[in-house]
Amino acid sequence: MSVKKFKFVSPGVSVAEIDKSRLATQIFRRGPILFGRAERGPSMRPVRVASFSEFVETFGEPIPGGRGGDVWRDGNYTSTTYASYAAQAYLRNNAPVTFVRLLGSKHGDVDEGQGEETPGWDSGAHTATGGGAYGLFLFDSGTIGERVPGTLAAVWYTNDANTIITLTGNFAHDSANATSSIGALVPSVGDSREFKAEIRNGATVSEKITFNFDRASDKFIRKVFNTNPTLTNGAMIASNQLKKYWLGETFEGALDKVGTGAGGVLTAASSSEGDTHGAILVLSNNDTTKKRFGNLKQDTSDSKSGWVICQDLGAPENYIAENSQKLFRFITRNSGEWDSSNLKVSIQDIKPSNSEFNPYGSFTVVVRSTSDNDYSPLVRERFENVNLNPSSNRYISRVIGDKYVLWDETERRLREYGTYDNISSFVRVEVSTEVEAGGDPRWLPAGFFGPPRFKKFTVCTGSAPITFGASLTSSVDPNAMGLPASQLTAHAHLSSSATGFHLVLSKKPSALAVDNFLGDITFPKFNLRNSSVDSTLRGPTTAYFGVDTRRGANSRLFDETSIDLARPKPQGVASHDTDSNTENSFIFTLDDLSGSSDFGDNTTIIDLVYVSGSRASNTSVTAVGLNGSKASINASFTSLLEYGYNRFTLPLFGGFDGFDVTEREPLRNSLIQDDDSDTTNYVVNTYRRAIDMIQDVENVDVNLAAVPGLTNATLTSRLIDNCEQRGDAMAVIDVEGDYTPIYEAKSDTQERDRLGSVSTAVSSLKARNLNTSYGAAYYPWVLVRDSVSTGQIIWMPPSVVALGVIGNSANRSELWFAPAGFNRGGLTNGDSGLTVVGVRQKLSARDRDNLYEQHINPIASFPAEGIVIFGQKTLQVTQSALDRINVRRLMIFLKKEISFAASQILFDQNVRETWSRFTGQVKPFLESVKSRFGLVDFRLVLDETTTTPDLIDRNTVYAKVFIKPARAIEYIALDFVLTATGASFDE
Repeated sequence: MSVKKFKFVSPGVSVAEIDKSRLATQIFRRGPILFGRAERGPSMRPVRVASFSEFVETFGEPIPGGRGGDVWRDGNYTSTTYASYAAQAYLRNNAPVTFVRLLGSKHGDVDEGQGEETPGWDSGAHTATGGGAYGLFLFDSGTIGERVPGTLAAVWYTNDANTIITLTGNFAHDSANATSSIGALVPSVGDSREFKAEIRNGATVSEKITFNFDRASDKFIRKVFNTNPTLTNGAMIASNQLKKYWLGETFEGALDKVGTGAGGVLTAASSSEGDTHGAILVLSNNDTTKKRFGNLKQDTSDSKSGWVICQDLGAPENYIAENSQKLFRFITRNSGEWDSSNLKVSIQDIKPSNSEFNPYGSFTVVVRSTSDNDYSPLVRERFENVNLNPSSNRYISRVIGDKYVLWDETERRLREYGTYDNISSFVRVEVSTEVEAGGDPRWLPAGFFGPPRFKKFTVCTGSAPITFGASLTSSVDPNAMGLPASQLTAHAHLSSSATGFHLVLSKKPSALAVDNFLGDITFPKFNLRNSSVDSTLRGPTTAYFGVDTRRGANSRLFDETSIDLARPKPQGVASHDTDSNTENSFIFTLDDLSGSSDFGDNTTIIDLVYVSGSRASNTSVTAVGLNGSKASINASFTSLLEYGYNRFTLPLFGGFDGFDVTEREPLRNSLIQDDDSDTTNYVVNTYRRAIDMIQDVENVDVNLAAVPGLTNATLTSRLIDNCEQRGDAMAVIDVEGDYTPIYEAKSDTQERDRLGSVSTAVSSLKARNLNTSYGAAYYPWVLVRDSVSTGQIIWMPPSVVALGVIGNSANRSELWFAPAGFNRGGLTNGDSGLTVVGVRQKLSARDRDNLYEQHINPIASFPAEGIVIFGQKTLQVTQSALDRINVRRLMIFLKKEISFAASQILFDQNVRETWSRFTGQVKPFLESVKSRFGLVDFRLVLDETTTTPDLIDRNTVYAKVFIKPARAIEYIALDFVLTATGASFDE
């Protein structure tokens, strides 16, 4: 060390610290990019995972398929997620994997419509004979002739224009006359709001069903009606298995709540026979295309929370909840419906500032499971002591993150927006402009805007229609809905606005004792905790006010109604904020907490209740305080927090997958026609957008690419073209003519008709005239045992196990060794990372010859040796070293690594010393590859013969790398020579 480092004036000791313990930088590893569906996770953007456990944590377990049941609520687990199994196969042997989860996405130049160009689903508009969506509306009974409260209790969808769902029973207050129709008001026929319904096709009744809203009953509505939309798909389901309808949303949880304070609408506490009246009404409106139930033809969308609002800082009598200051909201990073159904967010430990030097308060954000409860929260993430100070290190956006990506249709790549890196795996933050500008330091989160719901409206009967809002013409023909003509002497239209829903309610006027029935319909909403008194909690201050996803007070069971309440709105209706069709279902604030009626002089712990509007009515704790002999809360928001009431929970809602709920495999090949483009078919656009992401070479660093299960020639060719354009990745594709899975064919199609054939696969690939070393194909499908969840056996496309074998071969040997044969390609031995137990077709020697001649790698099954990948050709027809996978993989590796070494001398002086530094790096690297049997020999030339003075003047270095790749043994010739006994072997 130079003496100049030290400066001493008087005697002393100088102490320095030199850290030489830093670990060397790890060599960057590359793996495949896979495209496909997954249970959950980030969508339509590449995400890199380093292990299978990390993949499961991010994207969920691979789905084996075959699961039915309540598909509407539980999600589509009916078909196999091949790409997830491909990720498992590779990650069990090697790492990393870059995964792109696919969701239905429309082209940016396409407006939302009703055709194949728009993702999503549409049950169809209602016609004079049926079809569309039907809602069961329930009303309080015993007050016919007065205005009575009512609510939507269930929704059925039918994509058959001749199918309707009718309610059967006697007319209200007229037991002598029965009906089976829509638009008729009938009383319940049993406990738990029990009714009878029929599924009808014209005059034909296909099903008679008795149902109620008791989850424990065998007649529970979700047990007796079809809840699997895929069974209504006539293109996939055989006629003898086909259903004409499915049950969608049900709101049994909202019906369990009595009174509006707890989240319910109906006021009757009892649900005995006759205590409730019901009517099935057509869920239509004056726009037969948009803004109607059953039309979810729209792009994929994120889930969001409502805007979090601050406490009231003014006088209580001037408080207007709708005008509350918005602070921030949460938006899920993972588009789709899973987050709406499985996540919620809690704000807790809200603290005002306790220092004049830091006027901003703080709070904690917790991402929780929707199905948990306040007694045992299932915390997925926690961010403590965040604040609303933009200059603070604990600023909410900085701590959680606010970045997001959007697809740029012009540049065909993802563009990033936002300022702060995303720390949360689940949500990002959007702050209001006022908060971003610094805002009022006193602002603290106090509540939130509830999800939007459709506006209230009124139904009526009478000798003349009573209209609400604009006068509308009914889109329903009651004469075709099963009512006798004598019962159609009057019907009424109803609407909340010119663009809102309008329905028809029919009756038999001559039999009813009253002339008019008025029902005020309020749509369901999330349940809100209305009391801190809860036997499941350790104390009242451990209660989270706001949304309560339990089935009731003192319960720990999840209310599945929350899933339906979080669903997106129809096309043309905003899902996350109110518009002309909707209203806030509620506006929650801690400012509306009031004293419990149980509060008394001997109270040591104050119990509070939530009463909406109590702040404005000057009765809440923050408005007037609360006093007792042993406990009290002063009339301020700060006092409320200090006493421990400093937490609330808000839902996430409005996420949408952009998939057709009637499809088992919503991205199946058979949905794509030859003339489809990305602007005419959303399935094509979804695949093309994802595949084009690999054109971004700098941000997507991979060496393999695959879309397992995709066989469409145009799209797989585009995948190969993108890889060839990059020059540093190889595509593994599945070919047409192989096995057709049940998810791609009608359910009654015989397996032998879906088997495929070698000749078809060979001829279809030959017709494509491919000649590229940047692609490879395999045949046939294989049978795999799921080792993660169910243990069932599943047919898999060959690309899945091929990727596993390629990863295994590179890990066990080197990536330039042939990923085939009994040493590295044995599928029975588990070399693919999956348990392969069979092949779709057992190939003969002739079959293998025909496939290999057309550059399709056979997957063979031998009686003694087992199942093995028995070829390693690329799709290059021209004979050269590059018509083999191991050589193409070698070249990809060499180009990538030597290019990286070359980048290290960019902007250095173009002189011999710099050249020598480059060759000094590359030659040892090539020697290493040679010593590991990747090269037979090589030569690197970088001198005046390659980099001439003219090139130096052009700021260019030119080097030549000559290589002789080592080739794999694929053919062995043996001569067995028989000789005479007396012959000498030396001759």
